[in-house]
Amino acid sequence: MLTTGRVACWGDGDSGQLGNGAARDAARPVLVTGIGDALRVSVGGGLSCALRRGGRVSCWGSGRYSRLGRWPKQHATVPEPIAGLSSVVQVVVGLHHACALRDDGVVLCWGGSQGGECGVEPSWSGFGASVFPPVAVAGLRDVVEIAGEGSSHTCARRRDGRVLCWGRGARGELGNGALANSHRPVEVTGINDAVEVASDGVSCVRTRAGRVLCWGESPFGALGPGCPRGRCATPVAVAGLGPVTQLAVGSEFACGRLAGGYVTCWGRGYLGQLGDGQTIDRPAPAFTRGPSDVVEAEAGVAHACALRDDGSVWCWGSVANGRLGNGAVGPGTFSAEPVRVEGLPGVP
Repeated sequence: MLTTGRVACWGDGDSGQLGNGAARDAARPVLVTGIGDALRVSVGGGLSCALRRGGRVSCWGSGRYSRLGRWPKQHATVPEPIAGLSSVVQVVVGLHHACALRDDGVVLCWGGSQGGECGVEPSWSGFGASVFPPVAVAGLRDVVEIAGEGSSHTCARRRDGRVLCWGRGARGELGNGALANSHRPVEVTGINDAVEVASDGVSCVRTRAGRVLCWGESPFGALGPGCPRGRCATPVAVAGLGPVTQLAVGSEFACGRLAGGYVTCWGRGYLGQLGDGQTIDRPAPAFTRGPSDVVEAEAGVAHACALRDDGSVWCWGSVANGRLGNGAVGPGTFSAEPVRVEGLPGVP
């Protein structure tokens, strides 16, 4: 997203998720049509959504599971408003569903819910296994943050520092010690001082002291060295990290932004997504090879990106579909070191 409220996207675009009216990939940034007041953007499962001024939400891309609010399945190559939402302060797009947090602490979800992702009984449906319009997740209050980009579960951080999760949980994703799905929010074990939660296939929290704890399943080290068997259904601390100021969790790997704007990553690294110049998995955090002065980091499917304080964006990992934004394309190719995204409007 750009500082003007406009949105620029790049990478995989076969479902229209780049929002520029086309259904094709772009190896350099393209502007999303008709968005000039975006506050935040979330992407997952071929869908992109923007939180707009006034608490509105618009989405574009894959229409599977009624995530665009219509049936039968259709894609949207330009943004469409999501009916039934108002006063939204955050939106998160999962693998088959999406959720929005309202300013009164209520969470509403819509889309696919076969595993309870929308917080309703899996047998409940509007069209098959899909939920629409958005429904409020029962049993939640005082929520200040939600997480679950690209996931089949969602987690919510409450004002008191506790975290609750719901959806698919057969791999320990819900953090309550069980290996089962739940359409009702369940409390993550042992967490009462979280100040940030981030989630993809695994979930992690940052505590007030800057510690990071993760749970779920990853045979590639995304849970850190404290989970040697690759599955921990309750949170374990990630050792070897200094105080973390921001979290980013991708597919089988995670990154933390440290004081001074440095980024460190751990987990799966076969396509250079740890940014340390190597292509090996690391359960212990490793520093990316620049850039410094990072103000925000994000992790995706086999790649990650960092926003610097000068407005430039740098990405590393898989080059497939042009997801690094520097003009390069090619499945199986990668950059194990950060490269600058080229052609961002308004960025010198």
